[in-house]
Amino acid sequence: MQRFTDRVVWITGGGSGIGRAVALEFAREGASVAMSGRRKEKLSETVTAIEAMGGRALAIPCDVMDEASIAAAVRRMTEAWGRIDVAVANAGYSVIGRIEDLNLEYWKRQFDVNVFGLVATVRAALPELQKTEGRVVLIGSVAGFVPFPKGAVYAASKAAVRMIGETLSAELRGSGVSCTTVHPAYVESEIVRVDNDGRLRENRKDPRPRRLVWKADKAARAIVLASYHRRREVVLSAYGKIAVGINRFAPGLLLKMMGKSTGAKGRGASSAQVRHVEMVGEPKYITIDQGPGTAAIYLRSLLRMPGRPQGVLTSECEHTLAPIEVSQSGVRISATHLTKFRDVCESPKNGLAVPPAYPECLFLGPMAEIVLSKTFPFSPFGLIHTQQRIMLLRAINPDETLDLSCRLAEIRETIRGFEIDFAFRVDVAGKEVWNGTATVLSRNKQVRSGRGTGRTKTAPIAWIQNEEPFQSIRIHVPENTGRRYAAASGDWNPHHLYAMTARLLGYRRPIAHGMWTFARVLAAIEAQRPFTLPIEVNASFKRPIFMPAEIEIRLLYEQVSGSNSHSVRFEARDPHSGEPHMIGSMQG
Repeated sequence: MQRFTDRVVWITGGGSGIGRAVALEFAREGASVAMSGRRKEKLSETVTAIEAMGGRALAIPCDVMDEASIAAAVRRMTEAWGRIDVAVANAGYSVIGRIEDLNLEYWKRQFDVNVFGLVATVRAALPELQKTEGRVVLIGSVAGFVPFPKGAVYAASKAAVRMIGETLSAELRGSGVSCTTVHPAYVESEIVRVDNDGRLRENRKDPRPRRLVWKADKAARAIVLASYHRRREVVLSAYGKIAVGINRFAPGLLLKMMGKSTGAKGRGASSAQVRHVEMVGEPKYITIDQGPGTAAIYLRSLLRMPGRPQGVLTSECEHTLAPIEVSQSGVRISATHLTKFRDVCESPKNGLAVPPAYPECLFLGPMAEIVLSKTFPFSPFGLIHTQQRIMLLRAINPDETLDLSCRLAEIRETIRGFEIDFAFRVDVAGKEVWNGTATVLSRNKQVRSGRGTGRTKTAPIAWIQNEEPFQSIRIHVPENTGRRYAAASGDWNPHHLYAMTARLLGYRRPIAHGMWTFARVLAAIEAQRPFTLPIEVNASFKRPIFMPAEIEIRLLYEQVSGSNSHSVRFEARDPHSGEPHMIGSMQG
């Protein structure tokens, strides 16, 4: 017996997985089946399969996140077949990850498809279903009842589907239209091979226990039968029903069964994950004669800010992300700026004429050109300087003409957001004399930064331990240090200048520039022992210095095995709390 002879069925997400299997099953039951989805080739394959069975099928490309697209799909169906008897809101995918690891963009995208797309589908179909006293079928999930590790986003969307189904059943009572919400457990489908950005990964393995995974055609038969009998709610598979039952009557037991891998060890592994972002676009080369000033940088940043998220790399940006390189030739060092730099950083009078950290100041303009270019994917505001590396190959003469190049070297996705490496190089007469790398963080604000809240009362870990024979230097950091460094470097960032401007950006007092701390420590090292070139310096910035302040610089000299050179471990820390502001090392 064919239960749906002369009926018209509309299925969203009908090109693959459960949607395809349901389309084939409705066709076997005599229905004319219209399928919507974004992948035209998959829809066409399903149409071909139905027609080979002797059935009628129609492929209607549609995006459930676009109401106009949904309305057009309904019009095309009614124009072709005159009616809709069953609407199956099946389109969806799954976002997987710990709550602390996933930013709000993933939540929004998950709900856009699984919840708002479903609601839009129902709203568009209901006027036609009311004419035929038809059926609404919502595809939920056992995840809507049962919490599971790394499944909060998906589970929340399916819990919303469940409540929408219950409410719709109540609202449609007496109208002749029924609502059936189906909650499958594990079903054979492509959903496990679709990543968090909605892209199909063909080679991704299915991590689910094979013995618990239903065949798609078996699930489809159960869904079609539930629709025919106008069941209000159905949970598929014995495993799914057991999980729902345990969660209702013994939720602690279920959490114990499912939560073995969610403790500190699992959390640490999640936090350590790093994904290198591939830059696949055509390289972009920019040549400038002069870098923009701070006012121009801020104005252009405001213009670039719309649509530029912080700590989020959209799938569209990732597909077009390209290397960027900015070059600036014929640069001369300003004697005035150099004098101010040496003064504020307290460079020794008998030291190098151009301190090792000074060339970084010359890259404010080239780096700004990268950050403000159309292809840079992150908001220019809120970038946090986290690490710095420099290498001075030979002494630079203040009168030399310099050629600069700055490039977007690498982007990494981490637990805190996206780390971006900017690589710098200084050439004189075609030969490299200095290079460096600045790492900045575009922080995902939805992820805990590890700062501020939740600090322990135990003593902070020190890079240089108290029992080691280090040199200690106490220095005072006046409140005007930020303004003095800005006059030397050209970086007039408001949070370094005054308490009032710092508060506008969320800081209680002005903070010292990280590169000032870096240069001040190198000046302290050079005052102890003249540099033996080449030198390489690596530093990590930990916590800001709120000015005015007292800091302690610790220096620990170590002999490099098998050579006459030394290495220096250094630390700038709060002498009272012991918290580190910056740690690092120098070789040379």
